[in-house]
Amino acid sequence: MKKTIALLAAVTLSVGLLAGCDSVPNAIASVSSTPASVASPGGSDISVYFPRAGQDAEGQLISRLSAAQKTLDVAIYEFTDTKIADAIAAAKKRGVTVRLISDRECSGEAAQKKALNIVKAAGIPIRINSHPGIMHLKVSIIDDSVTTTGSFNYTKGAQNENDENLVVLNNSQISQQYETQFNRMWNDTKDFTNWNS
Repeated sequence: MKKTIALLAAVTLSVGLLAGCDSVPNAIASVSSTPASVASPGGSDISVYFPRAGQDAEGQLISRLSAAQKTLDVAIYEFTDTKIADAIAAAKKRGVTVRLISDRECSGEAAQKKALNIVKAAGIPIRINSHPGIMHLKVSIIDDSVTTTGSFNYTKGAQNENDENLVVLNNSQISQQYETQFNRMWNDTKDFTNWNS
């Protein structure tokens, strides 16, 4: 009897799951060109942008960087998009305190050197990892209240070719957690060093 009930439950569950799968692609297709945005009960909101779905993650990121008024901390793995570099440099020119951390190996590539030199020319200090792993974050912390993260590297490929996401978190508590980790890396003289082109 127990085996029969278990078998019946398994078959019912399988049929239910298979029937529901038909509607998943349609649901995804119907929302793919609209950025996802959610407000939480705590008063913060989260927005997600998918460039391959026609959402302008690069523009959203630049908009957030351009809104910085006091502080901007960036930890970015790949960084070759000069429009984003210009937005970071412009923040410094507006009087924003800006710091940037990047990956040692990526920072040795010509396209990344070009973007980093735009930032460095604005007087922004840059650090890279010296530990054997990679610095794989893709994070900007703006005015201790807005954090951008996700898989989105600061490259044209991320905006125009790759399957990526940019997540924007408007929450000072989350931003503080990211800021704590950024400061840990920034102040770590054993595993991080100044970048010199």
